[in-house]
Amino acid sequence: MRALADGALATFCVSILDGFVYAASLFESSANYRSAVLSGPVEVLTGSAAEQAVVTLSERVMPGRPAEVRHSTRKEYAATTVLRMPIATAEWTVKARTGGPGPEPDEDPSIWRGVLPVRTVFGEPEAAPEQHGIPLPGSIVQRLESGR
Repeated sequence: MRALADGALATFCVSILDGFVYAASLFESSANYRSAVLSGPVEVLTGSAAEQAVVTLSERVMPGRPAEVRHSTRKEYAATTVLRMPIATAEWTVKARTGGPGPEPDEDPSIWRGVLPVRTVFGEPEAAPEQHGIPLPGSIVQRLESGR
């Protein structure tokens, strides 16, 4: 983090697996995915800009949760480094693969071909051991109901 704050370039990668593509041969089998890689300098955010970034990210990852918990302390913010990578100054690559298997020469029609989709779903909430009996907060109930 210190090196990044001092100007070292950062690389940020995100990949989502959407499905496995089963072809008639292992060579032609693949995966459907979405992927992005960004490389570039980062900016260190401080003060209210850093605090707002933490809340904004938290709201995006756990909708509704920032309103249900105590505010972070000055000590917690002081122990946190918040970095922002401006996309305008970053180099980036985005790739995706979609669809099923393509036709293969000398394909055996008895071999199953197609796509096995991959899905991410919420499971049953697991309370901390000392939290049994406390109702789920609204943010979790809403996510379970919406599936988002």
